[in-house]
Amino acid sequence: MREKEEDFNVDFLDTERVKKTEEKVKTGKIVCDIHAPEGCENCSG
Repeated sequence: MREKEEDFNVDFLDTERVKKTEEKVKTGKIVCDIHAPEGCENCSG
């Protein structure tokens, strides 16, 4: 059986923005509340 990640294609994402966002998450500059993503300006766009 294939892994779930293989089924999730993210080619449409802006890779530079993804890298910048990942760095902010790693450094703690962005903290996401997975229980209320609609209230997060980073999650809701």
